[in-house]
Amino acid sequence: MDGANARFMKRKVKTGSIEVDAETCTLIVNYEVEATVLGDMGEPIVAERKSNQKLIRLKALDENTDVGRLVDEILDKCKLIHESKRALVEGLLVDLQRQQQHGARAGGARRSRERVDGAGSGGVQGGEPGDSGGEVASLDRLGTYIDACYEGVEHAIVATGQLLQLAREPAQLEPLVNDDRLLGCVTRLLNDEGRRSADLAINIVSVLYALSAYSDFHAALLEFKVGSLVMDVVDLEIKRHALRERERASAPPDTGASAADEARRDKLRLKKQERLLYVCCHVLLNLAEDINTERKMCNHGLLPMLTALLSRHNGDLLLLALAFLRKLSIFGENADEMARARLADKLIAFVPNKHEGVLEQVLHLAYNLAFHPKCAAQLGAAGLSAKLLALLRRGRHRLLAVRLLYMLSARDDEKAKMIPSVPMLVGTVINTPDPSLVPPEVLALLVNLCANADAARACATARGALRGLVALGVRGQHVLALKLLRNLALHPREEHCEELARTYAADVLELAHSALVPDVQLEALGLLADLPLQCVDELPELLASSGALELAAQTLGPRAAAEGDAVLEAVRFVGACAAHAGCAPILARSGRLLPALLDVLSAQQDDDEIVLAAVHAFYRLLCAEEAREWLLSESQLVSQLLELLSDKCAPVRSIASSALDIVAQHDASGEWVALIRQRKFTSHNHEWLEAVQEDDLERYQEAMAINQALGTAAVAVHDVSELDDDAFDGALHHGELSRARVEYDGGGGYAEPYGAEYGLDARAPGELASSAHAFGALSDEAYLGMGGEEASYEEGEEDDDEGDDDEEIDAGELERAR
Repeated sequence: MDGANARFMKRKVKTGSIEVDAETCTLIVNYEVEATVLGDMGEPIVAERKSNQKLIRLKALDENTDVGRLVDEILDKCKLIHESKRALVEGLLVDLQRQQQHGARAGGARRSRERVDGAGSGGVQGGEPGDSGGEVASLDRLGTYIDACYEGVEHAIVATGQLLQLAREPAQLEPLVNDDRLLGCVTRLLNDEGRRSADLAINIVSVLYALSAYSDFHAALLEFKVGSLVMDVVDLEIKRHALRERERASAPPDTGASAADEARRDKLRLKKQERLLYVCCHVLLNLAEDINTERKMCNHGLLPMLTALLSRHNGDLLLLALAFLRKLSIFGENADEMARARLADKLIAFVPNKHEGVLEQVLHLAYNLAFHPKCAAQLGAAGLSAKLLALLRRGRHRLLAVRLLYMLSARDDEKAKMIPSVPMLVGTVINTPDPSLVPPEVLALLVNLCANADAARACATARGALRGLVALGVRGQHVLALKLLRNLALHPREEHCEELARTYAADVLELAHSALVPDVQLEALGLLADLPLQCVDELPELLASSGALELAAQTLGPRAAAEGDAVLEAVRFVGACAAHAGCAPILARSGRLLPALLDVLSAQQDDDEIVLAAVHAFYRLLCAEEAREWLLSESQLVSQLLELLSDKCAPVRSIASSALDIVAQHDASGEWVALIRQRKFTSHNHEWLEAVQEDDLERYQEAMAINQALGTAAVAVHDVSELDDDAFDGALHHGELSRARVEYDGGGGYAEPYGAEYGLDARAPGELASSAHAFGALSDEAYLGMGGEEASYEEGEEDDDEGDDDEEIDAGELERAR
């Protein structure tokens, strides 16, 4: 090879298969190295391939090894294994771990058998779980193994160990299930003898676990109530552990040799118990693949059992219990029960955690629970936010921590706790070179946090924050960045709002007009509506050159009924422009904009938010002379505002009333003043008017009945002397009624109705023809005026002077009070 022409070399490594060697306990990584020599122009000259192997010795792999942590160490040290191969490596190590355990137990069993034979004693000895007495199990002797299960606990341990050997081979599972006696035998044995021997229970549950790994066998397992039996085993072991803990706590301390022996026995007992619980949880998790089965398990107390397992220190058992709880937490009724059990308080203890797998499962479970309001409140009260902020400085679970913080930040009381992290989050966003690589979870978290004024100030004052966010949102057209800028603009008293408006209003106007993505255009209009545009001196020139008003008129056009969000932001944008003194004439001369805004006000009566924004925009336009003249002379705005005085939405009524006040102040002809006063009178006194109308109706019906009775009496009676005593009494009663009518019709001195000070006569409208006397007992002080509350009057009751110690009131004062 000529050295002058071959100056560059390109080396490429391609990972191949990954294998394990059980004899040497080694992980073997096969890879291929391809070396290519490039010429001066970059063309390949020589290519060479070579296959190699990398051997990773697993010296400490035993039954106590944390496989998840071991996989993490392997991936960190061996760059040949990609992160996507994690599941494959973990599966290989688990299989290798099982083979190592099986080989150690088989060797121990053989040594025990040799010692027993050398002593000259016969019989079968009990061993470790899975111990088959040194015999290689055969499917042909399945009947013998089943029969041995009925010969006592010791024989049953060995027999179930042989059955477990058969169950470890997937090809032999179907013949095991098809045997009519197997499942009935092992389930009966587990129910009757399982509590007496942990080894026997482990062997049986391990056989059931091998079968439960395949969905095709679930029906057969459920037929023999395997799920219920396994849950009984878990419940029993949890109660045993709780009892031992109470006994240990109440027993006096012992430091002798017996205490050490007892500690060793407790450790061995706990180890077997946790192994049994681990296999039981695996069986239940596999059977919970069916939703109906899972629901039945939860109804029989599965959640309290799994919660109780969180107090254990075995990493594998914790990992499995957390994974099971995570699966259950996606259902609302389970989340309710977790909230009642205050599961959140127990999860806090695992953050942070040295076991990376446990920490990951805890964060996933907490993320699911954060969707439940009560659980989210418990997580926040327990201090999860502070611990998650500490995790943000770590690279491994940072994204998951941000997602969980986002869920918690929906609560106002949690936003204040996260303010210290705002500068770091902003730095992550603006320092990412490619806008497409900005994590959306980080931006979403900032959007939530900046609804808080202090967090918005911390975000805006971070170094280069406004410039970077505008570059990402306006120039990069990132929707979440625009939402973040909108939240920054929600705090008009902050200095950054005016800076944002003065410096970047032109860029946002250009984006609103030129954006092709509807969401980007919508957020740009919303940002303009939220900014204090009245502080932008050159806004009229910007509006004329950017074409934003044409966009607003087009948005408020015929498609307004279908696009509610865009219409709302366009209306708010017009209202923000109307607040500028120099923009109102431009809006009035636009031609299309104000008629379109009037059409929106008429068409969107069912949407209170749009109506409120439109009325607010008209209120600002009425403050400008040129726009006011057009609205009063060329539109029906006043009529629409009068109708809105009786709207069901209180803010709409309030702003409509304020707008009508401006109309009344500038109504030179006076044609609107009287109508506005009358409508305001009706609006403020609607309850009184309804009461008067009902009272008039009752009085009218009573008068008609009396007139009819009088007409009947005039025809039937010609002489009083012809009346008997009862008739005379009736005529007398008729006279009293007549006098009462005279007193009512001629009675004077009644007070004016509410609103008389505005020049309104309550008897003038047709519906108030005879209602002027309804407020006869009220004084002038009872009327509160046009802008006040409705008139009310409470008649005082006379108190009996007997037994009272109150001071006497002067007669003159009493008269004046009346």
